[in-house]
Amino acid sequence: MPHRQDVHPEDAGRDRANRRGAYLAYNKSIATDAAKEFPSSVTCKTAHSFAYGRLPAVRPRLNGPRIPARQARSSSA
Repeated sequence: MPHRQDVHPEDAGRDRANRRGAYLAYNKSIATDAAKEFPSSVTCKTAHSFAYGRLPAVRPRLNGPRIPARQARSSSA
């Protein structure tokens, strides 16, 4: 089992004024609450929103029209 290290918001800001960090939360409500507690240098997001923001090339496809599987299968052949 991997070692779990919990980070307390007060510890995150201590002696690290010029350092950045990321806090990945399980859901949006946890990320929103964490953003209120952590210093502004810490980015608080869900894992999905963090990944989505890092994929600018894929974003147009994700926001594009939905294509049924049978249609996608026939167009790729």
